[in-house]
Amino acid sequence: MNPPPLIIGNLIAGERYIEPQGFTKITNKNNGDTCYIEFKTRKQNANNEIIKNYVCAVIKNSEGEIKYKVKGKYTESLTLINMENGES
Repeated sequence: MNPPPLIIGNLIAGERYIEPQGFTKITNKNNGDTCYIEFKTRKQNANNEIIKNYVCAVIKNSEGEIKYKVKGKYTESLTLINMENGES
């Protein structure tokens, strides 16, 4: 596993925060499955709302076939989508 980079924000003024940003890969050494996770960068939308803590991931089997996708906010809830039957 390669841990994602951690970003420290508002060191001088405002409420400080630490959050992961970027990509990481997790490999199951028992069966060769892999999970590629992207921690999205915090940003501001058109309504000046800060969008943060969003993550998306793809889980592949040892043959490289996408089996699941995961998305959502890691501080609230995540949705797992089975790519074979579309269930979440």
